[in-house]
Amino acid sequence: MSVPRPSALLVLAGLAACAGPAGTRVGVAVDAYPAGVQPVATAEWARGERDALRLRVGWNATDRGDFGEHDDEQGGGPGLGLEWRRFAARERRGWYWGARLDAWQLDVDWIDAPGQPGERRGDTRVLVLQPTAVGGYRWSLGDGAWQLDVGAGLGLEVNASTAGEGVGQGPIGLLGVALSRSF
Repeated sequence: MSVPRPSALLVLAGLAACAGPAGTRVGVAVDAYPAGVQPVATAEWARGERDALRLRVGWNATDRGDFGEHDDEQGGGPGLGLEWRRFAARERRGWYWGARLDAWQLDVDWIDAPGQPGERRGDTRVLVLQPTAVGGYRWSLGDGAWQLDVGAGLGLEVNASTAGEGVGQGPIGLLGVALSRSF
């Protein structure tokens, strides 16, 4: 029998501390915004009767059209985020509000003057930080193990690191739906 390394024990202790009362939830979510969609997997840890921390891991697919710095911008990439939620009611149901920070590593293909004699094409790799205020409502389904969330977010897309020509950034509004299950 091998003894776990101290670093593994610290990670396990940290996860146990995050679990808090009523355990853990895992699920899937999709956030849509005018220029794209973000499908993600989620894990949520209770932090008391009305607070929760959520980890988000997924993909950001964007089709900005001419919303960006170029005549057409399209791309996508992986990302992760951390969200804090505060529920109005106990047991983390009903109305909620909170804050989220996502980081997306996007590859954006862009075109200027498409189909014109001066057409230009390029590719930009960008690290996007997306701080967002969130709010919504959570319903319990059946016996309460399954829950459905409908929410909205308002925030910013900030290009923190850019390799290539600049691409779009700025305000973002999101609408989302999530389905999760407790364990």
